[in-house]
Amino acid sequence: MSTSNILITGTGGCGVGEGLYKSLKPLEKYNVFSSNNSDNSLFLFDEIDKGFIVPQANHIDYVAYILSLCKINDISVVIPGSEQELTILVKNRDEFKKSGIVIFANTVEVISTFENKWETFVKLNSLGIKTPDTTRDLNDKSFFVRNDFPLIVKPVYGNASKNVFIIESADELKSISDYLNFKKINFIIQQHIGHSDEEYTISVLSDLSGNYLGSIVLKRVLAGGFSQFIECEKFDQLDLIAQDVAKKINSKGPLNIQCRLMNGLLYIFEINPRFSGTAPFRTLLGFNEVDVLFNKEFHNTNIFSKDSVKVGNFGVRGFQEKIYSNKVKNDLLNDYT
Repeated sequence: MSTSNILITGTGGCGVGEGLYKSLKPLEKYNVFSSNNSDNSLFLFDEIDKGFIVPQANHIDYVAYILSLCKINDISVVIPGSEQELTILVKNRDEFKKSGIVIFANTVEVISTFENKWETFVKLNSLGIKTPDTTRDLNDKSFFVRNDFPLIVKPVYGNASKNVFIIESADELKSISDYLNFKKINFIIQQHIGHSDEEYTISVLSDLSGNYLGSIVLKRVLAGGFSQFIECEKFDQLDLIAQDVAKKINSKGPLNIQCRLMNGLLYIFEINPRFSGTAPFRTLLGFNEVDVLFNKEFHNTNIFSKDSVKVGNFGVRGFQEKIYSNKVKNDLLNDYT
């Protein structure tokens, strides 16, 4: 059986890249390569010839470095595992395409809109999609008339719940806004929707032309910004809503929707136009998004079936530890320098 070479970037820090690596590595049809901008990634050391330390995404040589790695190792697909790399790789998608290398990511338009929390609100609101009431203006009197405390304050750009605050009073809002302004962090103020026990993460996968491939809805419990506990049931109505949203925003590739139910209605508070940290859960439940996308793009076959999803299961996230000899690390660092 022939194998395909795939590079997953940003595999350090227990993030998206690590999850994608764990989803693909067990499949013998793929040779999985990994990269990170530091040596804090487990997978760099498992197979030294397939692990690379690379420049940071904002470095002038980053794109050329990744492209060179792909050519040398006959890599046909690059999957961004961090948001910084996602942005720069998608903007340079055509450079990789010239060498026959496909970037598994959404479009520049979708990414630029939904990586920005304010633009997310504006776009969803314009499409008539239910989303929490939102403002950027501390002096927006009508917003504060419409919405009582608690409120949510979050950065315009950010992930993993960093600098996200639940605000209980006007005094607290002033303190937090002063802090964020001091740090030069642009932020939004948002209506607090529902309860944490009615929060969902929904993956809607389309091929790179925008054709629907599959989706899955997971109820979740967050811890430290990550989905620590998930439940998989038949949330058919939520699934249909999410599919409709993906179509309306012209999603092409992976899409992750974060939402809550309130009074029986679904409110979307965040859209991540990429693969998400819950990818390993979805893989274990029968929806390996990268594998599905690869088969569609390279073999024009959709291998996903709703019947394969393990409904009636739950998942719990933990951590893993490994140790390596110093020689392994030194060998890897020598390759980079």
